[in-house]
Amino acid sequence: MPADKWRIYELPATVDPQLWYERHAGAGYDVLGLLGILWPRLGHGQRRWFCSEVLADVLGLQQPQLFDLRTIESVCARLGVRIQ
Repeated sequence: MPADKWRIYELPATVDPQLWYERHAGAGYDVLGLLGILWPRLGHGQRRWFCSEVLADVLGLQQPQLFDLRTIESVCARLGVRIQ
């Protein structure tokens, strides 16, 4: 993966993203959910996910659909999650 196109989050050893993946394999990308951050009336898909929502859920945060990129990175900084 080209480093200039992706953000890499180094998760704490206590977090296992593989478990999340196994529970949600095949789920689609939630475009409406991503837009729902700006316009909450759009809601979000129960079986679809967007990037920062996935990370928030992996970290065990409540209401992961409310986390946009800026918010999740702020939380990561407080938790000591290193971002590359």
